[in-house]
Amino acid sequence: QHLMADLEKGKFAIRPGKMLAASDEFELSIQGKGGHGGMPQDTIDSIVVAAQVVNNLQSVVSRELSPFDDVVLTIGEFVGGSTGNVIPDKVRISGTVRRFRSNAELKMPGRMERIVHGVTTAYGAGYSLNYHEGYSPLINDGPVTEKVGSVMRGLYGTDRVVQAGPLMTSEDFSSYSSRVPGTFYFIGMKDEGRPDTYPHHHPLFDI
Repeated sequence: QHLMADLEKGKFAIRPGKMLAASDEFELSIQGKGGHGGMPQDTIDSIVVAAQVVNNLQSVVSRELSPFDDVVLTIGEFVGGSTGNVIPDKVRISGTVRRFRSNAELKMPGRMERIVHGVTTAYGAGYSLNYHEGYSPLINDGPVTEKVGSVMRGLYGTDRVVQAGPLMTSEDFSSYSSRVPGTFYFIGMKDEGRPDTYPHHHPLFDI
């Protein structure tokens, strides 16, 4: 069970089947040729190349995969340069891929590699891409989920049990549920009477 900050206090959110996504991580380094910002012709601008890579990677989800594939590709880190008038020789990018299907089917590492290789080659830049598979999708067992839901409704009433997800967040509980039939559900903690209810991972989060 897991608290849910945006679910009303005292309610339970359950769901049979796919509940939370797999969580993969990737690190990408774009290698250009640094130089003076006033003489870009003498450089291979790693910022420009990396920006094109970021834009083109979004097309993997939006144009190469079906909207029903439930895949999210997010880039959360873009680091390059230290001052405004110097073109850096390197940019570091990292992000996450959330998915419910296996990479054997989706081929996300290969799709990303093809795009990064194509963009960097076009600009004469180099790159290094490392893709790591993380937690697997969290799939709730149907009979176990139904039994837990039945107990909840019997103890607290049908109005206290709602349908959850699926969500593109991830959980290491998937390591258990992939081996033993189980279910993962949310307990609401949102209290309209409290103005200081902060979301998960906020420094002022209060259990």
